[in-house]
Formats: sequence, structure tokens, C-alpha cells
Amino acid sequence: MTWIVADKDEQEFLSQLATYPDRIVGLLAVTIVDDRLERAIRAQWQDIPNKDFLENLFNDNGPFGNFGIKIKIGFGTHMYGLEAYNDLRILATIRNAFAHQVGAKDFQTPGIKSLSDRLVLPDKYPASPESGRGIFAMSAG
Repeated sequence: MTWIVADKDEQEFLSQLATYPDRIVGLLAVTIVDDRLERAIRAQWQDIPNKDFLENLFNDNGPFGNFGIKIKIGFGTHMYGLEAYNDLRILATIRNAFAHQVGAKDFQTPGIKSLSDRLVLPDKYPASPESGRGIFAMSAG
């Protein structure tokens, strides 16, 4: 699978993901999306002189520390359109299913499969021709 990586740590993280069971991938893969979404939002607000202000907004207990809130901010500030917004919400739902539903074992679990099949952007913009549906095509084996 081809990914554009930000640094060596991110490359190592993605390499490790390929060896993990689906449940772990479903929980952790969204971390990169969350991080990149936060970076994009911060980039739009880079002219704020008080860096502590942004840190307080985005820390884990801050008002923008939640992935779902970041998704809404990105859409509300026109960073992306409705398709991306819907896909991001699906990713959040998939992550939450893996985190909170004992029966959500892998990407073939009916509820998870149904959600991932609703993703639009992986088919429109595959990471590479051979990767198919990107991270959701990964398996533990």
C-alpha cells in the first residue's frame, strides 16, 4: 500500500499497522487521519499569535480535542466537501465500533463491512492502483 508519510515515525507506525489484527488497525489507523485533520485546521489558523491558545483548543480535554469535532470544523470551514465529511464520520463510527463493540472483530464483521462499503473516497482516490480500498483492505495475515 502506498501512503504519503509525514516523517519516519509515521512510516514506522504504518508499517506496524500492516502486522496488526483488524481490530487494532480499526482503532489506530484513524489516528493518522485525526492528526492530519488537526494539522490542516491549525494551518488555517496559523496567524494566531498565542500558540498556547491553539494548544489548549486541541489538547485531549480541549473543545477541539475530539475527532468528531475536528470533522465538523473541517467541514464548517470548507476544507472539504460533503463526501469527505461523510467518509470521515464513517471512519469515526468504525473506530468507535471497534472500541466499544465486542462483536466487532474484523473488517468482515457485518456492521463494520457495511460501514466501510459506504466509504466513497477510497474508490475515487485510491492510495495506489494495487491498494484497492486502502487501509480497509489490510488484513492481519
